[in-house]
Amino acid sequence: DIALQVKSTQLNEVVVKAERAPVIIKKDTIEFDAPSFKTQENANVEDLLKKLPGVEVDSDGDIRAQGENVQRVMVDGKEFFGRDPKLATKNLPAKAIDKVQIYDKQSDQATFTGIDDGQREKTINLKLKEEFKNSMFGSATAGYGTDERYVGKLSLFRFKKTEQLSILSMSNNTNEQGFGIDDYLNFSGQSGQMLGGGGGMRLSFNIGNNNQGGPSLNFGGRQNGIFQNLGAGINYNKDFSPKSKLTSNYFYNWINHTTDQTLNRDNFFSSGLPSNTFKQNAFTDNNNYNHRIVANLDQQIDSVNSIKWN
Repeated sequence: DIALQVKSTQLNEVVVKAERAPVIIKKDTIEFDAPSFKTQENANVEDLLKKLPGVEVDSDGDIRAQGENVQRVMVDGKEFFGRDPKLATKNLPAKAIDKVQIYDKQSDQATFTGIDDGQREKTINLKLKEEFKNSMFGSATAGYGTDERYVGKLSLFRFKKTEQLSILSMSNNTNEQGFGIDDYLNFSGQSGQMLGGGGGMRLSFNIGNNNQGGPSLNFGGRQNGIFQNLGAGINYNKDFSPKSKLTSNYFYNWINHTTDQTLNRDNFFSSGLPSNTFKQNAFTDNNNYNHRIVANLDQQIDSVNSIKWN
């Protein structure tokens, strides 16, 4: 028998480094590792999405994923300013995002009842990095130029484990409007009536430059005149308990559209008759105000009963 003495040595720190997979497929969800796709320091989520394979963002900010239009963008599984994806993608900083998850979400009715109705919405869920889940951050930009042109934008976010507070505001008179029919329905609260199949609704808007009341909407074509735009909103989500959750938001929008047009026309006749001159001046000044307030309270009573108030 040989007796051995015990002798131990303290090792130095051991660090194991590995590449994070940029894309992971989990059942019906495609998950992108956001830090694997490099963006500029001041980039927003929209800039990040443009770098993801299979995701397209057009000049108006509309998103397509796997060939389908993205109808909803959520933050940590919670709604962000209702059903308007652009409010999240254009205002949240890319550096705060850890994962981008793309999946087909069941309708609210199917989620509530547990009965699959076959309806799906292409949805993006933005998972925040841990250091941003309990912090306050934001950004502000402003500019002023010739002819009294100005732009201004402010975003402020405060996220906690069970609470989300977001404040957005913007104003400009440089025709940076970019509103389409979906944006107007979201601002006016009429999208819910269309989707829910409720009572009758009246939608008043004008296409083109000859507005006679109602908001001026931009369908991608160039609009005449000067647009002055002001928008501000607040989004608040709160988990009171695992069984009681509140989502709410308020948004205000004002658009002023002014045009000043002059038409001069000279008519010349070959028969020798004297020519005549036609002159027309037209000035329009239209204002549109929209308020939207949305609140949802989901209260689970037990495993088979719950109440949802909208």
